[in-house]
Amino acid sequence: MIRWLGWMSVVRLHPYTPQGINPLACADTASHRSSHNSSNLNDADTRTLAQMEEDQDKLTRGMASMAALPFTVPYTAATLTARGAAGLFATGAGFDAAGQMVQGGEYRIGQTLAAGSTALVYGPLAGRSPWRNAAVGGALVGTHTSATNWLYDEDRSVPQSAALGAAAGWGGAYAGDLIKREAGRLTSPYLKMSAAFGISLPDKDVVSKATETTISNLPSFISLPDANDKERR
Repeated sequence: MIRWLGWMSVVRLHPYTPQGINPLACADTASHRSSHNSSNLNDADTRTLAQMEEDQDKLTRGMASMAALPFTVPYTAATLTARGAAGLFATGAGFDAAGQMVQGGEYRIGQTLAAGSTALVYGPLAGRSPWRNAAVGGALVGTHTSATNWLYDEDRSVPQSAALGAAAGWGGAYAGDLIKREAGRLTSPYLKMSAAFGISLPDKDVVSKATETTISNLPSFISLPDANDKERR
């Protein structure tokens, strides 16, 4: 009888024995593991209600910034050649990289890639009309700001960014059109000088496009304040 009780105690302490498996001990072990895993899965969210609302707002803005992609991407794919797409991406990324260098601070490759991507998506929608380019510029810069807010946990104003992009888009198109229309009058004082020295002036279309592109990308050099910085202070 004593030997039988001793054997039972061994089985109780060791669920896996040469004589077999103790189902009671295995059940206890499984129950303990289940309760442990359940406690890990049900950890309480320590964020405040304001933080939850802020995180949800950031997610919503990030998703909203991509709302136009189903409509613009097919148009981009249908109208752009590989060379044109590379040019748009390089222009957006290049101006962003230059803007980051001018402003100083740590270089952010994700921001540059986002700038190139938004330029690739919205660039084909631009035209010669200042008002059309204002709409495209506002959508482009607003989308880029939403993307960088989501990528870097920032809170820069999307409406202000969109307004800045719209102003730059309108100004770029207007300046480019003005140069193209007034090219003869603007360059006439230099025609005799350039002919005397054998210097050929750039074509008016080239100057017009360069001016438009530069002005339209001026938002890359302007950094709007981050509301999160004020909260951290």
